[in-house]
Amino acid sequence: MNNGLRGAVAERRAANELRGAGYIVMRSTASKGPYDLMAVGPNDVLLLQVTRMRKPTPTRIRQKLRALAAAAAPEVPCVRKELWIWTDHEGWRIQSAI
Repeated sequence: MNNGLRGAVAERRAANELRGAGYIVMRSTASKGPYDLMAVGPNDVLLLQVTRMRKPTPTRIRQKLRALAAAAAPEVPCVRKELWIWTDHEGWRIQSAI
């Protein structure tokens, strides 16, 4: 399985989890932008960058979070930017971008 397919599997997994939590989810297929998923819930909107890492290092996570924090988004309290990292043996690690 190539990296693009691994990433798509992680995005679908995240989308399914969010749908199960009551969100309406839109996926940006083959996204080269800052967000892979947008999830709209009754009280909030999540803008997500989803990635799969075999061994997430603090440096790689910081780089992803910096890029996500710099991405344009509405400046309202109900909109959150999050980085979702999937690792095969640990599951999801969710980080909020500040």
